[in-house]
Formats: sequence, C-alpha cells, structure tokens
Amino acid sequence: MLRLKNNREQILFNMLENEAPFDSRHPLSKSRVCLVSYTWKDEKGRASHIAGPPQDLYRYLKPRAKEVVFIEQPQSYCPDITPTMTVCENGVEKKPIRFPMFWFPYNKARADIQHTPFPYVIFKIREVLSTAYFLIRLRRRFDLYVGVEAVNAIIGLWLRRFRVVKRVVYDVIDYSPQRFDNSKLNWIFHFMDRYCAHRADWAWVQSGRVEPMRLELGARDDQICPHILKRSGFGTDVSSLKVDSKENFDPYRLVYVGGLHPTDGVDCLVEAMPRILEKVPKARLVIVGDGIDAPKLRGRAKELGLEKNIKFTGLIGNPTEVEDLLASCALGIVPYRKDHLSLKHFNDPSKPRLYLGCGLPVIITDVPEVAKDIHQRKAGLIIDWTPSALADAVVSLLTDQAKLAEYRSNSLQMAEDFTWDRIFSNVFSQMGY
Repeated sequence: MLRLKNNREQILFNMLENEAPFDSRHPLSKSRVCLVSYTWKDEKGRASHIAGPPQDLYRYLKPRAKEVVFIEQPQSYCPDITPTMTVCENGVEKKPIRFPMFWFPYNKARADIQHTPFPYVIFKIREVLSTAYFLIRLRRRFDLYVGVEAVNAIIGLWLRRFRVVKRVVYDVIDYSPQRFDNSKLNWIFHFMDRYCAHRADWAWVQSGRVEPMRLELGARDDQICPHILKRSGFGTDVSSLKVDSKENFDPYRLVYVGGLHPTDGVDCLVEAMPRILEKVPKARLVIVGDGIDAPKLRGRAKELGLEKNIKFTGLIGNPTEVEDLLASCALGIVPYRKDHLSLKHFNDPSKPRLYLGCGLPVIITDVPEVAKDIHQRKAGLIIDWTPSALADAVVSLLTDQAKLAEYRSNSLQMAEDFTWDRIFSNVFSQMGY
C-alpha cells in the first residue's frame, strides 16, 4: 500500500518550525513580503494543520524572500482568536508578537456569530486595527503585499497609497456569487470584492470561473486586474510517499473524508451502496467527518440495513491517522451536489488532492474544475449526482483490478503536479519573480 516515509505531523513541524536554508539566488531574495490572512489556531495559539493555504505560502516564502511578515487573523470559532505577527528574515524566524485584545467584546471562540452582521463587522475592524498596530510597530516598507480575502487586501491597497507597499495581491480562497445567506453581508462581500479586483495588481483565484462571474456581477472589464490561477495544493510533499510493490490495500474499501452537509452530497453515496453491493458484495464504505447531515445519514444507512457495510468514524483530528486510512482504501469519493452558486463550484476543494496524494482514484461529480482534469488523466471518473451513476462508476473500477491499478498509479502521478512548491513557483513566475 501507499506508506508515509515520514510522519505527517513531523513533516508539518518541519514545514512550519524548522529553519530552511535561505536561497539567495531566488528572484524573491531581495524582496520584503507582507502576508496578511485569516487562520485557524488551537487553544495554545498554534496554527493547526487545517489552517490552510496561507500557512503553506508562508512556508514557501520563508527560505526565499529577504523578509516575510506574516500577520494571522484567527477565525471567530478558533479556540485562540488573538491576531499575531511573525517576522522571518533571511530564513530565520523570530518570536511571534500578539495583538492586545483587552478591548475586544468577543474574547472567546464563538462559532455562532460567524455569519451574523454586527459581530462579522467587529471582527473585520479587529483585522484592520491589528494589521495597523503590527505594521506601525514594525516600520517597514514592502515590495509585495498579499492580502487573503477582501478586507486584508483593502488594507494593502490603502498602504500602497501611502507608499508603504509597492504592489498588492488580492488572494481569494472562498469566492461565490452567494457567499452568505444574509443579503446584507453578501452585498458587502461583493462590494469589497469588486473594489479589490479593480485596484489590486493581481488577483489569485482558485478557478477560471471566478473572473467571468465577477464581470457578470458588475466588475468592469477595462479595470479588472490580471487574474492568476492558484490551485489547491497537497500539504505534504508527494516525495514523502511511496507505493509498496505488493499494493497491500483493501481493493473493496471506499472512503469519504469531509463535511456531512447538504452540499457535500453524501446522501447520494449512502443511497448508492445497495446497488454497489449487488455487484460487489465485499464492498465496504468508511465515512470520515461530521456535520448537520450526520444523524440523517446514519439513520438512512440503518434503514437500508447497511450497518455492517458503512462505518461512520466521526471526525478524526490526527492527519496521520486519516492518511493511513486513505492509503488502505481503493477509491475516494467526492459526491458534491450540483450547485452553480456554491463555493465548491468557484473554488478548488482540497479533498480531491488529498485522495490523489494517497494514490486513490477519485469518483467525483462535475462541480469543481479539477474534476475534468482528473477524468482526462484517468485518475478517476466524473459522474452525475445520482446513486445509479455513482454505483456504476465504483463497480467499473472495483471489478477490474487492472484498471484500478492503472488509475491508482495515475492518481499519484497527478498529485505530483500539486505540491505547494510547484504551485507557488508557477504563480510567482507569472508575476515576474
């Protein structure tokens, strides 16, 4: 089976904590870069493995840029919501500085206020004040400023007017025409999005669908900044994975890892299992994750008599355990429900990359753009969102071991294109670095 040469947690420690050799020949080696982003931190103030692409960008910049200033703005539902600033000069990281939070009305994690107007605005004010506090304290000028999401990008645009920064990147990770259910928040989101898209030097997007939608929603073609495609990456270096010659995995085990919400479409997978079992009686399904649909899905599996065929593990917080589980499976399932206004349609979900990086062929609905790439490279199959289509795709691979082996090999080869180092090198080269 696919085995990790290195423990995933050790790899992450090496990524985020170890001082990599500074590359004085890199085009960024004479540049000062400021990165301002939301993040996810645990109760001890440490960035979690689910903190996302900004952490990977910081890891990429540390040994390459002359100086990197990383300002992290924890989400409202994090155990630690205090913003921090970390400075890294010539590959050497200094101790983080914390923002004074004695004045802040929401001093504890509050998941329930994430999408309500007043607290949402208060947290955005926190982002502006903390970034201003850190940069005034630092007294630096920057060659490049990367603002993740609109508020942080707007701060960079204001700083550019005062010549504190030279060029600004607007990095968009969660774009959607219907970003919020609350109409007022949605209007604010798109107003700020257009402001940034018209004024930034570059916009990083996860899908080629974003720019046309911006134009459709009112952005001006003659003012919009250049858009650069920045796909999701595979957090671990793919070179840390290898395939055992015996391919000692369970050829009948399916797996789903992720949220259990309506848009995730896992109900289609549960409904498909009886059809799969008719052709492949040994098939088993493992569902890893949690969400509002979890009770309904468990109840439906029981109604269908599938208690022995479907295992619900709940959330698994240890990434090493998740990857070990994936490496023991035959197929990874991504049954997103069709919704042309969803985040998944306009972004690049990390779930397919996780499956590919563990050598799993991906059964996926035609929702994210990457689905077509997976199908074309024979690393998986595109399906309609129906139990019959899902079952037919699964059966076609589980009953043809030669085809399954070919697709597993193609999956790992495709994953090699999505290491963060390759993705960011391509992005910065398009920017002239």
